[in-house]
Amino acid sequence: MQHYYVIIPVCCAVVAILAGLINRKWLPASVQILLVEAVLSIGSDITGLMNPTHTNVVFNIFMLLDTLLLLLASTSLQESNIKYKLKKIYLLTFLFVWVVSVARFGINTFANFAFAVGGLCVTLNYLYTVFLNETANDRKLAIPVRMLSFALIIYHCGTFTFFIALPYLMNESTPEYILDINTWLDSLKYLMIAFSFYLFKSNGQSSKMQAYGK
Repeated sequence: MQHYYVIIPVCCAVVAILAGLINRKWLPASVQILLVEAVLSIGSDITGLMNPTHTNVVFNIFMLLDTLLLLLASTSLQESNIKYKLKKIYLLTFLFVWVVSVARFGINTFANFAFAVGGLCVTLNYLYTVFLNETANDRKLAIPVRMLSFALIIYHCGTFTFFIALPYLMNESTPEYILDINTWLDSLKYLMIAFSFYLFKSNGQSSKMQAYGK
């Protein structure tokens, strides 16, 4: 399969979208933003595949929208007075690095460092989300939130180091499976997100039954 590096993540994103639509009524409001993110991911992958000369332009724009959506998606999961301040810090930091990278190297050059910084911001945001849910008095969403958060933490921790090192890996001596890391991490991310959607439903049904004393 010549284009497996696009086909596999796209299929996994479709699974996440279907899982989200099926279990939508059980999902917290902001979490449903991940359905939009998955659609954008599919669109960027397919557009990049169909227009290889503009791949970097597509991914740079997607990176900007993706980071914004992922930061907003955790809003309903964070019971904190400072959550909006933290999101502003993450977003402004990423935007600054993205603008500088694009201004310096051009929109046609993939902004590796901006991608890494965005990944770091998303990772910190979801580590904070896990912390809040694990230490809250009401931990009824702890399991689905944990699954959802670690889906994004694992992906961005892996790609953070990968894209920082990418310029040094682009040579003939680098094994192909090393360059496929992003494909497998992206696929795993969407499968874990899909499973977290099921856990939100399972958790919601369990809470509802307890409320009725069953």
